[in-house]
Amino acid sequence: MHCDSHITPSSFSVYIPMPDGIKIAVDIWLPQTLTGISNGKNRFPVAVEFTRYWRIAEERPTKERVLRLVEQGFAHAVVDCRGSGASFGMRTAEQSDIEIKDFATVIDWLAEQPWCNGNVISMGTSYSANTAEYAMFDAPLALKAAIPRFSDFDIYTTITFPGGLLNNGFLKPWGEGVYAMDMNQTDDINTDWEDYRGLRVKPVDEDTDKALLRQAVAEHQNNVPLVEQLESKVYRDDFELADGFNDSGHSMSPHLLQHNQRLQQVFSYHWASFTDAGTASGAIARFMGSTAPMRVVIGYWSHGAELDTNPFKSMGGDATPSFEDQHRHIADYLSQLSSPDKESPDRLNERALYYFTAGEDVWKKTQNWPPKEMTTERWYLSSNARLGLDPPQNSNGSDQYQVDFDAGTGLYTRWDQMEKIVHYGDRADADKQLLTYTSKPLPQAAEITGHPVVHLQLASTRADGAVIVYLETVAPDGQVTLLTEGGLRLIHRKVSNEKPPYSHFGPYHTFEKKDALPMPIGERVEVGFECLPLSMRIPEGHALRIAIGGHDKDCFDRLPETGDVSLTVYRHKNALSFIDIPLRYLDKAALVDTSATVNPFTI
Repeated sequence: MHCDSHITPSSFSVYIPMPDGIKIAVDIWLPQTLTGISNGKNRFPVAVEFTRYWRIAEERPTKERVLRLVEQGFAHAVVDCRGSGASFGMRTAEQSDIEIKDFATVIDWLAEQPWCNGNVISMGTSYSANTAEYAMFDAPLALKAAIPRFSDFDIYTTITFPGGLLNNGFLKPWGEGVYAMDMNQTDDINTDWEDYRGLRVKPVDEDTDKALLRQAVAEHQNNVPLVEQLESKVYRDDFELADGFNDSGHSMSPHLLQHNQRLQQVFSYHWASFTDAGTASGAIARFMGSTAPMRVVIGYWSHGAELDTNPFKSMGGDATPSFEDQHRHIADYLSQLSSPDKESPDRLNERALYYFTAGEDVWKKTQNWPPKEMTTERWYLSSNARLGLDPPQNSNGSDQYQVDFDAGTGLYTRWDQMEKIVHYGDRADADKQLLTYTSKPLPQAAEITGHPVVHLQLASTRADGAVIVYLETVAPDGQVTLLTEGGLRLIHRKVSNEKPPYSHFGPYHTFEKKDALPMPIGERVEVGFECLPLSMRIPEGHALRIAIGGHDKDCFDRLPETGDVSLTVYRHKNALSFIDIPLRYLDKAALVDTSATVNPFTI
């Protein structure tokens, strides 16, 4: 979009009434110039963000992400979701169907304003990415596109209970923080939310004495804290996820609504990361299960793409492209919407998945996952802690592992989205607390792109517990780098014959109560699951390693809560344990061939 260089934002805030009488607070920033924007009209496309984290704090500057889009000629609206910030109402659950129904009313209101050109785009990061996608369901015709960045496709598996393991290391401080914000009392907010400590949400312009804000916060007293929502929850169906909009007040999940007609018509541009919880896994499942116009980019970034998380680089480097350039790119990508008289450009009908291969450090484009050039190699666990391509020939063989409940993945993991840094460092010492199997050095470089799938022949001394598998690479100097991971709560081990609700790349587990299957104590059973997706180039001379644990103290709740657990991994010809890895070997020509590379940020 080509705009006058003298753009400065003006802003105002109002309440928008919902059909049930609840008033929703919105702040709106409009581009203003001395001469108007270059198309000669003072009407703009509107980017709207439905947030859980206050649309703006009192006496605080406008958030930079808002200003970046306004500078590019977009109006920008930021909305306090029902029951939060300065909005009225209550929250019995996060992302409830009642909350989601508000979005269409807000979009219609925005589209009808005299400064709007009739085109609305929903966008956001994290919780606001989820709401950006929810806005597409039964969306008004004014909603032309959605830009969800780092969203949760399946709320249960991608962030809350990955593999059925409760992610309390993130959820507990997150829930405490947003509840404090709902109460507008942040003086004692936990350290994860220290940027909000002592702040208060801004009232709307008409509320000069804050009487309306006090009324709204009084209604928030009925909000149900997340810790209570998660209390005693184990199975997917414990949450009574609503299948459709029925005013139940229960949590929704985007994966349940993929049949929605409007979802198939509205262009979406999804951002995800291979190192950000399950955002990459969700983005791939969404893409492969739909024919809707959709663009997906998956990089190695922190949650929100402010930092680089390439495991072969140092910790905490700036993201590429920069955060500022990302928003410029988004504005350019949507520039056609600044003129309602023109048809949408072909790029808004694009269907493509772009992914970054770490180690090779290039972007690639595909229509399939895994990409067609990948082949699946089966690597077997065998005696002497070896991992190899040849299946073991011995009739007996097993390794016993006493679960070390002090084992963990450190302070900067993919599962804590409050911590911007993701960095696992050298895992050599951490692996001493785990059961490991290591290959010979690779004779040539290889690319691994896809979802590795683990199959273990396993026995346990307890009826419940966890198994976590890390795929790693071992450098010639002994440094160990984490490539990806996967885990499963053992009572969820049953493989379902039902049709999955979306694309899966390994055994399908429903995580429902009807399929609970406790471990038969001391008996060998098969436990299979997919790991999180990745795309990495492994240098020649590096070895592959599988490291197996039964707990990650830095992320998940302990299973079982008390007592010791011993796991036995069987690895013989009658009980094969292995991992299927999607890879391709790279000859010297492939190492320098750049014909398949692309730059998704060049328009």
